Amino acid sequence: MPTLRLGDNERASIRRAFGRVANRACNNKPFPLVSEDIAEFGYSLLEPRIAKYYTFLRDEAADLTNAATWNPEFNVRDSEHVYEITLHGCTLPKDGLLLPEDHAMHRPLLVWAQEQWDIEDRVGKATGYLWTVVEQCCSMGQIHRVIPDDIMRFVPEYMQSTLQDAERRSRWPSGLENDPEQLDALANVLALGSISPEDREGIQISLNRHTI
Repeated sequence: MPTLRLGDNERASIRRAFGRVANRACNNKPFPLVSEDIAEFGYSLLEPRIAKYYTFLRDEAADLTNAATWNPEFNVRDSEHVYEITLHGCTLPKDGLLLPEDHAMHRPLLVWAQEQWDIEDRVGKATGYLWTVVEQCCSMGQIHRVIPDDIMRFVPEYMQSTLQDAERRSRWPSGLENDPEQLDALANVLALGSISPEDREGIQISLNRHTI
């Protein structure tokens, strides 16, 4: 008998199974700041004179000051890019503050942003390729033709079990090229995700990048 035919539900199940593992790779780099540091860190991004007045008002007349208390963002830059770091559930004096190059946290935060962007980009490309494979294949047998066993193990077990009953070798899906480099990148992301935490520890952040 032929292997399991793939419908919308089966494809969605495969995407979820791979996505859960691959996205965990993004949790591998702890953010350099903890929540207890954020208030002082925010003040340090202001001009000293403004920081002095702002701190006074926050202490003595909080109703006269404004703060980004929900998903505030600040920027850190290198010679080519500006990294926009959004802090979820934290407070900064305002949005859009730029971390000066001579700031003590500039290097740790820049390195973190560069590495985090790289892994998020790798995860996005790897899962994007997997989504393409899933959409091009009509059956589990075809998926098995494309991806090796070390990647197939992330497919839901009940789908893998149908391969044992296959009576014919599935054809290579039309319109899909054999791409060992992308398969290797996918395998590396899944391997990293397999040993990474389920959730990111500490402050929850999101990251964006703009070219200067």
